[in-house]
Amino acid sequence: MRKLIDDLDDVDNYVEDIIVHTETWEGHLVALDELFHRLSEAKLTARPTRCVMGAKAIEVIGHQVSEGIRGLQEENVRKIEGATRPKTKKQVRAFIGLTGYYRDFIPNYAAKAAPLTDLTKKGAK
Repeated sequence: MRKLIDDLDDVDNYVEDIIVHTETWEGHLVALDELFHRLSEAKLTARPTRCVMGAKAIEVIGHQVSEGIRGLQEENVRKIEGATRPKTKKQVRAFIGLTGYYRDFIPNYAAKAAPLTDLTKKGAK
């Protein structure tokens, strides 16, 4: 897939998702036209039920993306807010994984998470 769209400035992909991001509606239509042409030439298809076109905001790989700004996906924020206090090392690791995904949005995340990380070390209680 990457070879198919690598030279398209306004098109990116992550695993099986293709993201078209443009400055203007006209540019968006041009980029979509070129993308669909290339998919057709390669005998590939896009599943209509998975397509979102012309949206100002999308959810992709756990983030809300809107007009070039990456934010938190509301569903995952609710999971963090509603999380119960971890009681086992496995639960602590799961909570660190959940919050760590958004470490870019949490100032000094490593320092704040250090006490939890310490609980996962061998011999910690």
